Amino acid sequence: MGREACATASRGKEDLATEAIARSFTTFREGAEQPLLAPGHPLERIQGYMLRPREPLKGCRIGRLTQDSEIMRNEHLSKPIEEGLAWLHSRLRDVIEAAQADGEILKQLDSDELAAMLVAVIQGGYMLASAQASPEPFHWAIRGALSFLHNQSSIQ
Repeated sequence: MGREACATASRGKEDLATEAIARSFTTFREGAEQPLLAPGHPLERIQGYMLRPREPLKGCRIGRLTQDSEIMRNEHLSKPIEEGLAWLHSRLRDVIEAAQADGEILKQLDSDELAAMLVAVIQGGYMLASAQASPEPFHWAIRGALSFLHNQSSIQ
């Protein structure tokens, strides 16, 4: 196969991989939006997102992609991952800020930091579950984060 044909074939594979990653994020986004946009108080919506059904021992499809250095070095493949994680962070931040406006979470806490913490708790929970071959560490991490948020209320 000539150099040009190899480049075209490689680009075709890259386009397919980019599309597959984007589809994974569409599914991920739909699953995240359901609890985050549900009726109820903002802190209840955060809790709904954090407690939504997951399979801790399977891990996160998106999180696994970030561990692949070839994917993350490739601008076309990493872009939908970066955009998807930025979307999740933004959505969580918005709900956290709504909770702060309602007095459910202290306004002094940085909403960007809290959003990053929630994403890190989920991803770290997957890692702990995998390392211990048990879903319990995942659930402990989620419950710990929720306990922290509930104790940051200005309505006490």
